[in-house]
Amino acid sequence: NNKIDFSFKHYLGKNIIVTNRSTWGNEQIILAYRSQFNIENVFKKMKDRNIGSWREEFHWTEQKVQIHSFYWDRSILLRALALIRFKNTGVQISMKRMLHCLEDVKEVILNIL
Repeated sequence: NNKIDFSFKHYLGKNIIVTNRSTWGNEQIILAYRSQFNIENVFKKMKDRNIGSWREEFHWTEQKVQIHSFYWDRSILLRALALIRFKNTGVQISMKRMLHCLEDVKEVILNIL
């Protein structure tokens, strides 16, 4: 019998990281690998109806679909930037809690420069 038994309960070993980033050093590659959960969390939150996700819209033209996705994409970006600002000031808060605290805000002035 040449079957390999994969029914083990614990995995003890090493990870092999393969990359095409030949100009990156080991530390940068490992940091990027270990932080991939951040983008995975973004995709998970994008599906959460409680904090705003892509909702089906019935648009008649491709241009309107593109505009809808543009606004949705910018809303994801602004939420992420707001959460970063909160955390940079020492406030540890979840995205869901932050949005709840800010839900009564009707106008925002952005100082980009």
